[in-house]
Amino acid sequence: MPSDVQEKAFRETRRVLKKGGEFWIWDAHIAPKGKVFAIRLQVDLGAGRTMNTVYGVKAKAQSTATIGSLLRQAGLEPETVTDRKDWFLIKAK
Repeated sequence: MPSDVQEKAFRETRRVLKKGGEFWIWDAHIAPKGKVFAIRLQVDLGAGRTMNTVYGVKAKAQSTATIGSLLRQAGLEPETVTDRKDWFLIKAK
């Protein structure tokens, strides 16, 4: 999503969350080096099952800092940030 659409989505999320509710975001770090960003994923479904897929988007810069800024603009506060080499997880309230 473009940043303006992300912010609108985050504002709507804030509007509908109950007081003290949590909003979790898992996504990939994106450093645009071309027109498209793609990452292969292997998801553990439990019970020995896995799913292989590919996630792709039009390349634009994305990080915990850019998403955190959009969350704050929407009135949500990032509470927990897990930052790994290729991906991140943010829990906001």
